[in-house]
Amino acid sequence: MHGKAIGGPVNESCETVCRDFLRDELPELAETHLARYLALLIDHDHSHDVSAAEGSPFQCVHACSNRKESSVMALCMNLSRNGTMEAVDMLKASGARERTLVYLYSFNKVTDENGIAEAIMEAEMLRLVRNSGITAFFAVLDGRAGMGMMARIDGDRRTIEYLPF
Repeated sequence: MHGKAIGGPVNESCETVCRDFLRDELPELAETHLARYLALLIDHDHSHDVSAAEGSPFQCVHACSNRKESSVMALCMNLSRNGTMEAVDMLKASGARERTLVYLYSFNKVTDENGIAEAIMEAEMLRLVRNSGITAFFAVLDGRAGMGMMARIDGDRRTIEYLPF
């Protein structure tokens, strides 16, 4: 890698996780170890460190080149608003060149109104990452309505790009 950004493999892998989630094709590994699943998808030429801080509601993948952290990804599946904000705060504080949030939310797994109220929609996600250098890959599934959506939200460019799945 020689210090080059690894955005290509990371972005493609984050999109794959979102697509697998929306198609209900996440492997069993991803249900409990989402970060390990993402790390396996990232180009094998990069070193990976998968971690979940003690008591942290989200999981992380750190990808390095030349032993220097190039990328950090926080992964959230059906996470509360507070947990998602904690993940965004961790990314904002990171010194990594590339900071990515993978946000997955399924209304199929929520049984009450309080759980539904915890979902963050794309406009609110854009506000959370605006001017932060964070890119969010966003996937929300509502199987009851037969709908899903996927977007790439760029905090620096302040854009929401809806992606096919």
